[in-house]
Order: sequence, then structure tokens, then C-alpha cells
Amino acid sequence: MVFLGFDPGGINNFGWATLHVNEDAGFNLATGVVSNAPDAVRLASQMATSEPLGIGIDAPLFWVQQGELIHFAPLVEKYPIGSHNDR
Repeated sequence: MVFLGFDPGGINNFGWATLHVNEDAGFNLATGVVSNAPDAVRLASQMATSEPLGIGIDAPLFWVQQGELIHFAPLVEKYPIGSHNDR
């Protein structure tokens, strides 16, 4: 079974993951970080050995092709990337 995951985070912060689960041999996880949705989808898909059984996407509910999510600029200024890791 193959599962894909995406975590949009902007330039150099767009995470992707491909998880292969084999009932006999455990699992294999491939991950990476890129700058945009097309690259994340391309790399995660290249790592998949079959059609994904499921895909998980962290919010927001839309992506931009390139660059930052400008609609979230006020939130990013108030809560800089990484600040949620300090809790």
C-alpha cells in the first residue's frame, strides 16, 4: 500500500512524503522539502511504486503554484515559521 502526504509551507518549506506499507516487510518512508506544489507532487509520485491508497494534505485548502501564500502574510508575520515548534 502507498500513501502520500503534503505539508504546504512556502519557499523551501513545502514538505512531501511517500509511505510504502508492506504487511510482510514493514514500511519504507521517503520524505523531502521543496518550494512549490508541482515539485512536491512530482517527487512524491516518483517515489510511489503503485497508485496511492490515500493522500493527506495539511491545511490550507488551496495551493499556489509558486512562492508564498500571500493571503496568510499577516499570520506568518505574527506567528513566524517554526514558532509552533517552540510550544
